[in-house]
Amino acid sequence: MNQEWAIDPACAETGAEFRMLASHLGFTEGVLVSKFPSDWVSRAYHSAAKLNEPEKTRVCERIRRIKDSGAILPSGRNFDNQMDWVANARHQHEATPFDEVVTKEASPGCRSISEIDSFDWSTARGARRSGTCANFVSILCPLLRVSSTVILLDPYFAPGRRENRQLFNEVLGLAFNAKCKEFVIYVRADNWSYRRENCEYELKKLLAVTWEGTRRITVVCFDDSDPESKQHARYIFSERGGVRLDKGLQVDKAQVDFSIIEMPVHDDLMKSYVDRPLALVVDYRVSFLT
Repeated sequence: MNQEWAIDPACAETGAEFRMLASHLGFTEGVLVSKFPSDWVSRAYHSAAKLNEPEKTRVCERIRRIKDSGAILPSGRNFDNQMDWVANARHQHEATPFDEVVTKEASPGCRSISEIDSFDWSTARGARRSGTCANFVSILCPLLRVSSTVILLDPYFAPGRRENRQLFNEVLGLAFNAKCKEFVIYVRADNWSYRRENCEYELKKLLAVTWEGTRRITVVCFDDSDPESKQHARYIFSERGGVRLDKGLQVDKAQVDFSIIEMPVHDDLMKSYVDRPLALVVDYRVSFLT
């Protein structure tokens, strides 16, 4: 899930097949486009320009949506302009593998866009892995790198536990060293270890600040004792998308289920926790700069 796919910009020339592929891209689908090379968007538009109308307009609109959704990830791989895209992709795939390499034409070691009807999308939407810090980071990294505000909804979040402290700092570091300016934590009052008066002090003791500049951490401690407002599911999400965390943001030696938050659920979470006043009873809210 949150897979990084290298997609040949020339695939845009296929029209309908590219539009079908584009419908499966984004954080609510679990498949992201590698920005390979750095001018991937321009190259895709250039390929789309070879189509006749109205297909050209349709494909260009799909490219725009991919770009605006934040589904294009920085690749960090070199690109040799003396070689064609496929040769570059193969070379970089050997050094730092992509999850998939999709090409316009059939090519050894790659998947042709003409095979799109046979693609298995289910593996992109969920994963079961041991709940190690490394696995959490691997799954959450793409989302954290492109989000302006990250929200953790975890009634049982316990960052003070020794095994969770590193994970908490890794997640904050990924987010705050990228675009994120605020990390918001929603936690149940009955399970939270810190009182209002010492919450900021205790959390700051846990932080291993690895980022430059000022960032904000906000804790919303809620009371959901009313059965109608009881919070069970645990999520980490942003304006881009999100992941459901089977056992919350905590290290666990056992197998943990991760799943992509699909668009209707993501829209509902954004409305409930960002766009509208919170429906939950708030015990206290603390917000501080780091």
